[in-house]
Amino acid sequence: KSEFGNELFETVVINTRTDEKVLTDKDGNYMIYAKPTDQLRFVKGGYERTDVKITIQNYSSPLNVSLSKSPFIIPEVEIAFHPTGNLKKDSRALDQPKKVVALNSSLNSYMMTPLTEVAPKLSTPSAFAPRDLRSGQMTLIGINTESIVSTVSKLFGKNREQLTTANYAETQEFYRRIKSTVDLSFYTSQGWD
Repeated sequence: KSEFGNELFETVVINTRTDEKVLTDKDGNYMIYAKPTDQLRFVKGGYERTDVKITIQNYSSPLNVSLSKSPFIIPEVEIAFHPTGNLKKDSRALDQPKKVVALNSSLNSYMMTPLTEVAPKLSTPSAFAPRDLRSGQMTLIGINTESIVSTVSKLFGKNREQLTTANYAETQEFYRRIKSTVDLSFYTSQGWD
């Protein structure tokens, strides 16, 4: 067992007279051949080596051995901040620089503003588009050309607004609306939070 009472598995148990070696199992149990006055050595990495002399009393009851952790050197830690003892001065040293605070606040305000640009369209630029040989020709109904009917409908039709991409607040509002309208009881009953 360790010094805290935990069973140590894979501890090497050595009979120093016969040089027989066995490992402890997951519960810390072991079986080794030994005579009275034999010495058993218990070795495990990270723990102090322990030697136990076998007596006649050990045959009637189990031999419980406790291993203590071996000490190790901790590397030296250097502290760059040297406190003065004055709380007002020491607390100022832990604050972020004013430039960093200003940058973070301006970034936060920028991220909360709505998007002012129009969303880009996937289209071929006019310089690379194939030439339309029927341009300038107008028919009453027309196929693949500008017709009188479409021209009149454009003049008197409603102008559509350009679509823009949703900003962060709109997206979060959309998610909130979806969560409030969709019944999530099936998912929570299945454990899919």
